[in-house]
Amino acid sequence: LLEGIASDLTRLQRAIEVKDPERTSVRVSNALERLSQIELLQSPGLKYQVPRKYSSLPRLTGRAILEVTVTPQAGGGTKRLELTLDGFSAPLTSGRVLSNVLKKMYDGTVIRVDDTAIFVGGGKGEGVGVGQLPLEIMARGEYEPRYRTELDVNSGEIPLLPLSVDGALAMARAGDGMSSTSEWFIYKYNRATCGLAGVSFDDGRFAVYGYCSGETSGGGLRSLSARDRIDRI
Repeated sequence: LLEGIASDLTRLQRAIEVKDPERTSVRVSNALERLSQIELLQSPGLKYQVPRKYSSLPRLTGRAILEVTVTPQAGGGTKRLELTLDGFSAPLTSGRVLSNVLKKMYDGTVIRVDDTAIFVGGGKGEGVGVGQLPLEIMARGEYEPRYRTELDVNSGEIPLLPLSVDGALAMARAGDGMSSTSEWFIYKYNRATCGLAGVSFDDGRFAVYGYCSGETSGGGLRSLSARDRIDRI
């Protein structure tokens, strides 16, 4: 990274000398991107403090990649989904899901599928994830997540991790200002059912904690059907 920054600065100097504003902007951007990666390596973990009242809850202070193996109950080959959990933006929500996974809560779970999402419940380990989990949403441009508060998307409050993306991972709701401790879903984005600018009507109401990259062996999220069963995560 340091060698890359040195190269970027050399190219930046040349762009300045020939008074090329476009290349100057690109070189500055490249150098700053490498610098941000160095800062991340120097300061692992969160750059903010989670509220003390939530200190007993599990948390993820980075990113985690999970592979989900799903088997059709009607027969056929297994399918694999890759999930990326973002603990930088949703440490408590992603931490709860990862904690549940480590306890094998979802092994053997039958998923539910409709036109809007793929739903995953507590599975055979229902009850392992009991406890409170506050709604956790980080707004774009803010330094830390908001807790137990929805965003007003219509007023310009945009979540850093939007729901309006095919494959968004989100926690189900569990009452006013709270998320479920065990139930989550993979959102199937459909531009035709969204509002202006393609924003889902539910954006800002659910704790989004990562994204699913799709079905690794082909077919995408829509290849999954109701009654498919999770073998393991």
